[in-house]
Amino acid sequence: MALKALVFFLVSLFVVVSQVIISRFIFTCRGLCLTRCGKHSRLKRCMRACEACCKECRCVPTGTHSNYKTCPPCYHQKRTKDGKHKCP
Repeated sequence: MALKALVFFLVSLFVVVSQVIISRFIFTCRGLCLTRCGKHSRLKRCMRACEACCKECRCVPTGTHSNYKTCPPCYHQKRTKDGKHKCP
């Protein structure tokens, strides 16, 4: 009886851990940022900033411009030295 419980626990633990690992691979910043920066005149600069913000905040707004409110404050409150939005 104890052996069956232990096996069930280990299988359940494996399923939970594998789901967490898979969900991290599904959420890709690169793909979301390619959409966000697709029409930007300086693609590399936009991608670099977007990926940095995405990794930290785990979000990229929809569309190619604005929509900052669809992400948590972490994303839209970041500013450069000049007071502009750091995240595209």
